[in-house]
Amino acid sequence: MSDKVYEVINNSIIQSLEEGKIPWRKPWNHANHAPMNATSEKPYSGINWFLLGMQHFESPNWITFKQIKAKGGNLKKGSKGAPIIYYKLLEKKDKNGSDRKIPMIRYYRVFNESQVEGVSFPEYERPEINENFQDIDKAERILNICQKRTCKIEVTDSKSAFFKPISNEIVLPRKEQFDSENGFYSTAFHEIGHATGIPLERDMSGHFGDHRYSFEELVAEMVSAYLCSFAGISSEISDNSKAYIQGWLKVLKGDSRFVVKAAAKAQKAVNYLLEGSEFIPASQKKEVA
Repeated sequence: MSDKVYEVINNSIIQSLEEGKIPWRKPWNHANHAPMNATSEKPYSGINWFLLGMQHFESPNWITFKQIKAKGGNLKKGSKGAPIIYYKLLEKKDKNGSDRKIPMIRYYRVFNESQVEGVSFPEYERPEINENFQDIDKAERILNICQKRTCKIEVTDSKSAFFKPISNEIVLPRKEQFDSENGFYSTAFHEIGHATGIPLERDMSGHFGDHRYSFEELVAEMVSAYLCSFAGISSEISDNSKAYIQGWLKVLKGDSRFVVKAAAKAQKAVNYLLEGSEFIPASQKKEVA
């Protein structure tokens, strides 16, 4: 049983890393609260804190299916639970009648407050809101163009920004959660960069930390910088994000054309996104760099 538990947990972590959920500093605000069991109101700890903290939900409240039913609630259609583990030492007597402790470990799934209907949950601290956020006209027009060329962009109460290749959609935190307008648009453009990988048939099969994954991340950063330039705003890349990219570049320094090839892919992506628009008219030469 324990091997199965570890396999489930490891797969969950690996999937999160491969989806690009990397713990660098984010340019948006999110409430500082630990995930907790909504029935006991006790915070999760250890690996369970990590596993639930990786999820995209704003609410820290989690509940088991059995607890949902006991409270007369229901799961929303299509909801998928997050795995957590339960560990306990069982006391048993051996053949000699002596007490001994046997470790028991199992996994089960819990569901976030936002996935449940008909149940009251404890209140929690909401993220700080940037009430002064102002849409930037050019950036909004670029977003609309890019969305038509790539995929749906969902702006919601999320604590992560990511592109989902399987469903071909982008999820972003609400604008008001970002520290600045530039932070929102540069993040959105980064994820749009990833979304061009499907129609342009880039190799999206990389795994966290390998050459292909590093290459795709750099392409997305460059797409963001290009699109920010068209929008007339600065591309915000956090110091931690820069260190993240630079760290990989050191590992990959044996490939002297790595950055050049990434820039070419990024330019192709931006041409694909904006060609024929007000930003790159059809008659204009395909040059963005």
